[in-house]
Amino acid sequence: MSPNPAPPPASARDRLADLVAARRWDAVAAALDESGDGDGDPALAEELASAAWWLGRVGWCVDRRMAAFAGWEARGEREAAARVALLLSEDHRRQGRAAVAESWRRRAAALLDGVPECAQHGYLRLYEGEVARRAGRLDQARALLAEAAAVAERTGGGDLAADVRQEIGRVLILDGAHAEGLAVMDEAMLAALHGRLAAYTTGKIYCCLISACVDLGDIDRVREWRGEAEAWLDHNRVPVFPGLCRVHEAELLVDLGRWDDAERQAARASEELREVGWVASYADNAVGQLRRLRGDLPGAAAALAAAERRGASPDAERALLLLAGGDAPSAWGRIRRAVAATPGPALTRARLLPALVEIGVVVGEVEAVGAAVVELEETAVAYGTVKLRAQAATARARLALALDDAAGGAAAAAAALRAWHELGSPYGVATARVLQAAACRALGDRAGCGESLEIAAELFGELGARPDLDAVERILAGGAAPPDGPLGGGLSPREVEVLRFVATGATNRQIAAGLFVSQKTVSRHLDNLFTKIGVSTRSAATAWAYRHGVVEPAG
Repeated sequence: MSPNPAPPPASARDRLADLVAARRWDAVAAALDESGDGDGDPALAEELASAAWWLGRVGWCVDRRMAAFAGWEARGEREAAARVALLLSEDHRRQGRAAVAESWRRRAAALLDGVPECAQHGYLRLYEGEVARRAGRLDQARALLAEAAAVAERTGGGDLAADVRQEIGRVLILDGAHAEGLAVMDEAMLAALHGRLAAYTTGKIYCCLISACVDLGDIDRVREWRGEAEAWLDHNRVPVFPGLCRVHEAELLVDLGRWDDAERQAARASEELREVGWVASYADNAVGQLRRLRGDLPGAAAALAAAERRGASPDAERALLLLAGGDAPSAWGRIRRAVAATPGPALTRARLLPALVEIGVVVGEVEAVGAAVVELEETAVAYGTVKLRAQAATARARLALALDDAAGGAAAAAAALRAWHELGSPYGVATARVLQAAACRALGDRAGCGESLEIAAELFGELGARPDLDAVERILAGGAAPPDGPLGGGLSPREVEVLRFVATGATNRQIAAGLFVSQKTVSRHLDNLFTKIGVSTRSAATAWAYRHGVVEPAG
């Protein structure tokens, strides 16, 4: 009896595919170095590209995909060539090369023209639907995704069907049906975690779901799916998807007040995604935000510059950084330009509007601020999420106080405080407390003002939000309490507040920040109080304040 013949040796492509499937990343890295470049064998070149992508070697991945595309096209394998062309389109899109990405999409469409229906026709429509959704063309996106879903049903493509479902969910969320959209994405995620889908599809669906939850402030949902996905994440510890997910988790950690953890996650993601172009810029933007909040303005500028070099436009953060550096006019110009260039949908604009309100109040652009507050409130009603409610109420409080509407400011600050508490965001709570203190001060509530400021100072101190803490301490040092009764000179309570700040040596910008009004409003109050008390300089006003007991002498 002759022995069983030995099985044929596994090909380099098969060995590499097995290693990737087993997530043996050290062995994959070694195999990449030993397998050559795959020239002449498009199947091997494609497998090498896939392995390189999982390891974060995006440049080499694109190079091998180019070789695979050329090989399939030379062999007349139009479907295979189209598949690689779509992957190349996505690779270039991630690196911010929109024109090149579109050229590869057109190449894929031309190759598929006349080819019997296959999954790639569905992926082409999915890709086009994603482009339409990013551009805010939601009706077009829905039509394209419906075509992709039909192709998936006819061709039996499980990965395609799940990918289309999660993209439909994202469109629904942007269109205001966030509960329905999240439910659709939940379905796709459940299929992914049951092991029915490829690792790439699973990772993409998980990242998109977490990103949507973070945008909406749905922290409980993030926690649930993070727990469900723990086993998959542990098995797939590779740079690309964990890097993308780390960016979203860093954004979530900022809201939760875990700033040290957030910056570590964002910095690590920036390194892991260093070859993935504008996707990595989200990590740089998160680092820039944290450094600004902590008062490290040079560090924030460096991180945001890195984001811009990678193809992003971190306009809201750039504008807030300009404001923090004292250049309010440039900050206003930057945020206005960003909002004007973002026609919709509403959720996308809502990411910019809180910054527009904060900056607009400082520069006295009350009309534009009012329109932004109304839009933000309408978006919060449409989506109904806690984070949007908190942002809208905070914006309303800023506007009311800028208009000297103390009662309206108090009501809005209280609503903001409740929402930020519900979200579990200590920075949001502290900001609402400062707004509440300003309203209490204007209404003559001496005790409420002091209590809110003390709580805000404690929270800012715990977070390491040095600029905000310094601002609160300046307010406390300047005498936050309004007078018990009318003062000589006929000064209004707000003019008394301005005078107390003047007596501390505060500039108009510092007074505006402390009172949540514009510098124009401060100048108007100064002109009025100078006229009422008969002085023409800040030093004379300070002397008058001490003589009339507006400010108590030190010691």
